[in-house]
Amino acid sequence: MSRNTVRKYLREGERKHAAIGVLKGSKLDPFKDQVEALLAQGVYNASVIFERISDNGFKGGITIVRDFVSPLRPPSVKIINAVRRYETKPGKQAQMDWGYMDYMGLDERIHKVACFVMALGNSRSRYVEFVRRCDEASLLRCITNAFEYYGGIPDTVLTDHMKTVVVSSDNGKPVWHKTFERFATDMCFVPKLCRVRRPQTKGKVE
Repeated sequence: MSRNTVRKYLREGERKHAAIGVLKGSKLDPFKDQVEALLAQGVYNASVIFERISDNGFKGGITIVRDFVSPLRPPSVKIINAVRRYETKPGKQAQMDWGYMDYMGLDERIHKVACFVMALGNSRSRYVEFVRRCDEASLLRCITNAFEYYGGIPDTVLTDHMKTVVVSSDNGKPVWHKTFERFATDMCFVPKLCRVRRPQTKGKVE
C-alpha cells in the first residue's frame, strides 16, 4: 500500500462502502405479481411459470424463478394406497423376521447383533431374542424358544424368503429347506411366505 493511501485513511478514517445496505433490484420484481397469481391458481411448476412470464417480457433466467417459487410451494405429500389390516383369530398366526441392532462393546466400539422377532397376529405379543448368527440352528432355536415363551404353537407362521427357510420356487410354489420343513412338520405348524418386496404382508412383525 502506498504512503499516500495510508495518509488518506489516517486523515479521513474508515468509511463504509457506498453499496452496503443498498438493495439491488431483480429482473423478476416486475413479474412477481404474475407469479403469485399463477401460484394462487395452483401452478407450482417453475418451468411453466417461467414460460408464462417470458411470453410477457421476462428476460431473466429460470433459476431466479425457481428460487422465488421454491419456498412458496405447499409441502408435497406422497399419497399411497391404503392397505386393509389383515386380522387373525387367537392362535391362528405368528409372524417372524430377522433384524439387526447396534450395541456398544466393552472395547467402546459399535458392534452389530442379530435380532429374532416373532409377533402373534391377534394379540401382537412379541418375543425377541438376540443371537450372534442368523444361521439355520439359530433360527430353529429361536422359534422353539418363542413357542415356549407363548406356551403354545400357532397354526401358521408367516415369514419372508430367507435362505434358511426356502430354497427356491417351483412354478410359484416354494421349495422348503429340508431341515426347516421337517421342523415345521414336527412342531405341527404350517409355514407361509409373504409376498416378495411387500413388507405389508407381515406388517405386525415389521
